[in-house]
Amino acid sequence: MPPYNNTLPAFNNQFGIKPEFYNYTPFYIGITFCTILGIILIMVNWICSCCHEHSKYWNDPDTGNRFASLIFVRKAKQRPLDALY
Repeated sequence: MPPYNNTLPAFNNQFGIKPEFYNYTPFYIGITFCTILGIILIMVNWICSCCHEHSKYWNDPDTGNRFASLIFVRKAKQRPLDALY
């Protein structure tokens, strides 16, 4: 039988080609879930930074809040807020 008359699965079996995985639904569900979770966490963080009693401190770049933003590090002009006591 000539190879051009074979179906694709028969052609793949003839040359030892394994079928490719094509169902990526769980991957897309996982990406969607992580995206939604990330958006929710960013929104909660934004809401808490605007409405919290220490929001003035966290939004002031001259506080001792050196680890909140690792990109824009400035020297502290004020002692860090003591959150443990």
